[in-house]
Amino acid sequence: MTGHILPLSLRFLWVFLAATIGVALLTGLIGLGNAGTSLIPFWAAAMDIGARFHHRTGQRPTSGEAWQLAGLCTLVACLISAPFVYLVLAADPGGAFSPGLLLGVAAGLAGVMFLLARVFVWLGGRNAAKVAEKKAQKEARDAVAHF
Repeated sequence: MTGHILPLSLRFLWVFLAATIGVALLTGLIGLGNAGTSLIPFWAAAMDIGARFHHRTGQRPTSGEAWQLAGLCTLVACLISAPFVYLVLAADPGGAFSPGLLLGVAAGLAGVMFLLARVFVWLGGRNAAKVAEKKAQKEARDAVAHF
């Protein structure tokens, strides 16, 4: 797992950013959007990491590896989100948002993101394994048919 951390974190970063931009453009063009829409980039990037792990190793992430990947996903997403939290605090220096309250909410959201990432990493790995299994079965059937 150690050799996969940097490539997977960079992959998560790019997928997360691309999905964020795509979702923002779609919600802006269509005019549809709600609080759940903001989860789509994180969900897509975490599932991609699970699938990418399977492609690199040929196996689903174990429970421990899935938790590590979930931590990686959460860390990268929080590092991307931190400047926006800072901008909210800087834009309203003495206003409604106390830094302690905002940090508490951010910590709670990070915990929820961590648990969701674990589920989505598992789903991505499971789906990639199913696709690989079906492909192998089809190739075996085709090999028998041509024999």
